[in-house]
Amino acid sequence: MNARRRCAFAAFAVFAQTAVAAVPSVDAVRFRNYGVDDGLSHNRVRAFAQDGQGYLWIATRDGLNRFDGARFRVYRHDRDDPHSLPDNVVMTLATTRDGTLWIGTAGGGLARYDAARDRFERYRAGDATGLAGDQIRALHVDAAGALWVGSFGIGVQRFDPATGRASDLPFGRPEALAGVHGYVDLPGGGMLFAAGSNVWRWNGGDTIAPLLDTAGVRHPAERSTRGRDGDLWVALVAGGLLRFDADGRERRRYGAADGLGSDVVTSLLQSREGDLWIGTQLGVARYDRDADRFVAIRHDAGDRTTPPPESHALFEDADGLVWTGSGTSGIGVHDPDGEAVSVYRRRADGLPSSRVQAVTVEPDGAFWLGFGDAGVVRYAPERGVVERLDRKSGLASDAVAALARGRDGALWIGHVANGLDRLDANGAIRHYASVEGDPGSLPANLVNALAVDAAGTLWVASDGGGLASLCDGCDAFVRYADAGDDRFDFARATTTSLAIARDGAVWFGLFGGGVARLDPATRRIRRYAAAAGGAGPSNDVVRSLLADANGDLWIGSAGGLDRLDVAATGEARFVAQRGEGWRGREHVVCLAAAAHDELWVGTTTGLVRYRPSDGAFALPAALGRIDRAGFAAGACDARDGKVYFGGVEGLIAFAPADLPPPRAPGPVVLTDFLLFNRPVDVRPDAADAPLTRAIAQTPLLRLDHRQNVFGFGFAALDYRDPAGVAYRYRLDGLNDDWIPVLPGRRDAVFSGVPAGRYRLRVQAERAGAAPSETTLEISISPPPWRSPWAYAAYASLAALALGALWRRYERRLAYERSVAAQIRRSEEELRRMNEELESRVASRTSDLVAANETLSGTLERLRETQRQLVEAEKLASLGGLVAGVAHEINTPLGVCLTAASHLAEESRVTRERLARSELTRSQLDAYQNGASEAAEIIVRNLQRADRLVRGFKQTAVDQAVDEIGDIDLEQAVANALALIGPLLRGTPHRIVVDCAETVVVRAPPGALYQIVSNLVLNAVQHAFAQGETGTIAIAVARDGDGVSLSVRDDGRGMDEAERSRVFEPFFTTRRGQGGTGLGLHVVYTLATQVLKGRIDCDSTRGRGTCFRVRWQAD
Repeated sequence: MNARRRCAFAAFAVFAQTAVAAVPSVDAVRFRNYGVDDGLSHNRVRAFAQDGQGYLWIATRDGLNRFDGARFRVYRHDRDDPHSLPDNVVMTLATTRDGTLWIGTAGGGLARYDAARDRFERYRAGDATGLAGDQIRALHVDAAGALWVGSFGIGVQRFDPATGRASDLPFGRPEALAGVHGYVDLPGGGMLFAAGSNVWRWNGGDTIAPLLDTAGVRHPAERSTRGRDGDLWVALVAGGLLRFDADGRERRRYGAADGLGSDVVTSLLQSREGDLWIGTQLGVARYDRDADRFVAIRHDAGDRTTPPPESHALFEDADGLVWTGSGTSGIGVHDPDGEAVSVYRRRADGLPSSRVQAVTVEPDGAFWLGFGDAGVVRYAPERGVVERLDRKSGLASDAVAALARGRDGALWIGHVANGLDRLDANGAIRHYASVEGDPGSLPANLVNALAVDAAGTLWVASDGGGLASLCDGCDAFVRYADAGDDRFDFARATTTSLAIARDGAVWFGLFGGGVARLDPATRRIRRYAAAAGGAGPSNDVVRSLLADANGDLWIGSAGGLDRLDVAATGEARFVAQRGEGWRGREHVVCLAAAAHDELWVGTTTGLVRYRPSDGAFALPAALGRIDRAGFAAGACDARDGKVYFGGVEGLIAFAPADLPPPRAPGPVVLTDFLLFNRPVDVRPDAADAPLTRAIAQTPLLRLDHRQNVFGFGFAALDYRDPAGVAYRYRLDGLNDDWIPVLPGRRDAVFSGVPAGRYRLRVQAERAGAAPSETTLEISISPPPWRSPWAYAAYASLAALALGALWRRYERRLAYERSVAAQIRRSEEELRRMNEELESRVASRTSDLVAANETLSGTLERLRETQRQLVEAEKLASLGGLVAGVAHEINTPLGVCLTAASHLAEESRVTRERLARSELTRSQLDAYQNGASEAAEIIVRNLQRADRLVRGFKQTAVDQAVDEIGDIDLEQAVANALALIGPLLRGTPHRIVVDCAETVVVRAPPGALYQIVSNLVLNAVQHAFAQGETGTIAIAVARDGDGVSLSVRDDGRGMDEAERSRVFEPFFTTRRGQGGTGLGLHVVYTLATQVLKGRIDCDSTRGRGTCFRVRWQAD
């Protein structure tokens, strides 16, 4: 064997070679990576397996991991648990045909995972199992379903899972197989073993034979695989990959120069689609059969979509996803569906940056890319970077914002802050910039968008400079700001996007101003804005415009997607595209039309495929969430059935027709069961435990009435795009509505569920695909007092009670019959007695009627007597009043009479003197003076009498009239005191009136006068002893929303017995001394019935008495 074959074997694999499609470029292969930060127990991974439920199992140096697409569950050794993992160092994994997972450990022997009981069954070396050793290096399930076990340092055995015993093969335990670490089935039932420095062949007999001439080989073989044509592939530790024919003759060696990326090959995998994957020290590589070379996909620490380094394990799951396990960095998974989408990012041998801000596609399939930090690149997918321009090569700056291809082949390059460059076909670069004071220069140096119309005119949308154009062959720019009556400042506006309509009109988007249309012929602008009465797009922050091949204009804004609809009248109307699928994706950044009736919409949360004819909405799963970083407004284009979107994560390119249809999520499984928010462990040996089997293996979950707060964890075993799977659940028997699960959550919790039978249904769905579902029957037993036995007991007790009631009823019926007979006898006696009683009642009634008539007459006479006494009280008061009034009037009248008599006598004497002619001048003057004085005295006293009469008259009228009017309480008190003034004149007592403010109320004046006079006179008559001088104080004040009138004396007062009866009619302490006992009763009646108020009496023996009347002011 030549020198290359003497290299140390590191891996070998045998696979069936099939014809496959051309291998996609490295830009189409992406991995999603997981490590210890994501929950993986250790970053050194040795093997993968997938069990019958669909769980992915990962063997690591520190425990066994079960992965459901979102969460890692770690199993480790527990010395106190005989059913735990036997050793934390897991070397190899295998799954038998029934889906059972088998585990080979570094020192704990062989183990089987019991999925139903969520535990491990151990098989250690010894007579009980027949295993030769506990250091299991390699497991393999052959085509017949048998399990092969390779023990380190011992050899190979075949293990029967049904009996749990291992047996040696006919060839025994040859030393050559002591280091076996790989198996390959042969078509005839034989086996290839990778062990030591060779690959050994066994044909079913009692011997093995080396397949290769390995004289001088210094290292053991690791992996091998055989193609359909019989070729054998063998990986070498440091010598790349060897390819042998069926007879062991070397056909070719592949190294780093053949695309492997590294000569250190560590793992091999042939997929079911026929792809050969190679794990290397630098990542992975895939064989391109047509080119007979490999395409390396290297690990890049700056690119999270590259595979991890040191791929020691490769595995293909049931869905065709390719997994790689690293020796240092965890695991990665590649979805072949994603190969329909290429992502061009920064690479050492590729693009200089991932910040794609602009793209324009060439007819030959190449495209120009403008970067936010690396200038401009022309890129051909088959060749890579063809041309690069940056500041060093003549561009105004490396920060590019827009690109456009001119009709003459020139490339226009708009910069973020440095104006505009023109790259001619000959490579010359011409720079345009804004010059202050030059209207023919570029309006602003920050260029947002560029477009070239059919005439070759360049249109420029700038930030702060509005819209401008440069005609083909011209040197001066034309600016546009004529908008008629629109006061919007177009000259300083921020224009964000451009579109040339089929009629030649130029549409441009405005940041905060809506969208506007320029007629190039008239240079007039008309603006449409949502803020201007709604005649505009969904939002006035317009980011993207697209005029498609159908002549429709599409507007993308911060409020969603709109289509321009022009009516027959020429009036523009914007039709918003709405639907449930747009929720959360309303901010449109970029638009591209891939084909008729198909729009691709770049939003801030991803890429959307939209069909305008029926509103169909789709989120392509093949993108694998690479579109979540967002897009640049000028970085979208479409040509020849492909679309291109650029953003901060690079350029996404794909042909929509090549995108695979959405795939249904993987099977839904219940992963956890919780009681009162605590996970419940499986306890197979406890009959009363809630879980004796894993929740996913439990056909019926039985709970009692106390366990009515429970929850479930669940997962769709889908590794393609776990974040793109939405969940919902419902509990049939409790409600009929599906409950959506929040993004990032995969659980359902129920509380207060009553006893009964229920069915839990959990669905996982991906947009555009059929949902997956799992169910679980749940039975919640009722409390003991509501159990069937309890209801049976209740029924028995009810029957006994009914029987007892029936017997009681029969006894009572007999008793009632006997009583009825006795009643009939008694009724006859009662009838006779009733007749006698009725006669007596009639006689007694006649006597009562007569007595009642007599009493009625007596009561009427008493009432008349009471009325007469009240009138007598009033007359008595009136008599005193009349005497006083007569005295008051008699004084002025007596003076008048004296003066008149004197005047009459003087007049007679004067007449006589005049008649005798004896009247002297002095006598006449004396007469005139006397007459004048007498007249003045008469007039003055008559006026006084007139005032007295009018005052008494008004008071009398007020007392006689009960009409309500506005009354000044202070004046009313004064009038009442004036009325009884003659009765008070001869008393020694002092009367004081206190009214701090004017109090006007609506009340009947007569009642007030009567109250004041009765209270004052009562005090004069009863409060003081004979010859004693006292003070009577009358106070008027507001009392909240009412008024109060109080009359207080400082006389002898009353004891409690007298005070409690003071308002009773006919009660008096001066019986026989002229008192009637009705004065205060009259006051009580007026205060409570006329004024609708209340009167209180406060008195203490020796400390005087106070009467206080309170009533509402209105």
